[in-house]
Amino acid sequence: FLVTPPLNCRKVIFKSLIFALSAFFLICLLNAFYRQYLLYERVDHFNWYFFYRYDFLEIFKQHPTYVSMYMNLAIGFLLFERLWTKNYWPIIFFIILSSGLVLAGSRMGYALFILICSIGIVQHLRKASYGQRRLILILLSCLLPLASFLLWKVPIIKERILYTLGADYEYKYNNGEFIKNKLEVEQGRLLLWKDTWELIKERPILGYGTGSKDQVLTNKYQKEEHQLFLNRKYNTHNIYLEFLLTGGILKLTIYLLGLSLLFYMGYVKKDLILVSFFLIIFLTGITESIFRAQGIMFFAFFYCFFLYDE
Repeated sequence: FLVTPPLNCRKVIFKSLIFALSAFFLICLLNAFYRQYLLYERVDHFNWYFFYRYDFLEIFKQHPTYVSMYMNLAIGFLLFERLWTKNYWPIIFFIILSSGLVLAGSRMGYALFILICSIGIVQHLRKASYGQRRLILILLSCLLPLASFLLWKVPIIKERILYTLGADYEYKYNNGEFIKNKLEVEQGRLLLWKDTWELIKERPILGYGTGSKDQVLTNKYQKEEHQLFLNRKYNTHNIYLEFLLTGGILKLTIYLLGLSLLFYMGYVKKDLILVSFFLIIFLTGITESIFRAQGIMFFAFFYCFFLYDE
């Protein structure tokens, strides 16, 4: 950032990400329709799964949660930064990116989207005149029920919502009583975190060392006979537990101080984009070990960018 003046422009970075993600989504959508076209040549039915989660992102081989991190930040740019003089461009890109986020199918992505949009709505209501506030509230009261109804009519989205809520699909993966006598394939993240926590309790101060994490987890899975975790080489799926495992309380404290700096800067400067970036990193870290390929690029690039930009 110090030696590349073209990148020093805040809006150049923001627009580049928005354009790239829009192109990403449209390519995925075209590929989904192409796969559906090929399916129609063999059987006469519509496969919704071509348009959702891993199948939808297949052409780029990306993880839904990491794609959602980028899209939520781009949506934050649209909500909190004036990037275009014409008001219709932010609306067009918001629709594109919101659609991409919905089809990516990350539950944490959905939660962050609702949170960031809620902050954006409150911010716009505070700045709006009385007449504008009434118009915004009327539009929201019409659009939100309509959007909810349309999403509910998409079978794959309805399935995932019900599955998560435990209705009809009997989603019990995070029920402590349910997992006691079940195989790990039925237990989800709770059992994974339980394995990790038992290891952390043995070395809470300095952990096991960064390079030994995979081997330590492998040994634990073998000992507990959690074959699914072993075969798929699962990580901790929680960045906070992973830091405790690899570097103990010391490493986790350093990381939390770094995150706190982001929040402090966003709060003091009233920079809601920076606050959105903090929320994305902080909340996604609860369910993912985000410092992998896509996650570390996202964090490192924008963390440095926002620090320099400030």
